[in-house]
Amino acid sequence: MHQRLVEQERAACRSAPARGGLRSRPRLGIRGGTAGFAVAKTEALIDEEIARLAKDGPSAAELAKARNQALAGFWRGLQTINGKAQALGTYEVFHGDYRKLVRRAGGVRKASPPRT
Repeated sequence: MHQRLVEQERAACRSAPARGGLRSRPRLGIRGGTAGFAVAKTEALIDEEIARLAKDGPSAAELAKARNQALAGFWRGLQTINGKAQALGTYEVFHGDYRKLVRRAGGVRKASPPRT
């Protein structure tokens, strides 16, 4: 999405995934349109890109990049004692077992287009 909206079409200044909290669904945040782009055109580009992803799935390069970003964020979050405590608590409360935290990185590595 970022590649299409920001890099190719220059319809937005920034796009990034966003989450409202631990139990909320992931969302896409689009920041600031660029001069000459109407909101309707940007919305049409978003709809096109979602349709492309629904039809073809992510490319191997897109999936590898997303996998690497997710793993880096996961490990970065565990660097501090606070991060470890937060992650253990989150997995115990929301996933039912803190030990599932250990299997998280393996699940990210196994991500494939059909699973995404």
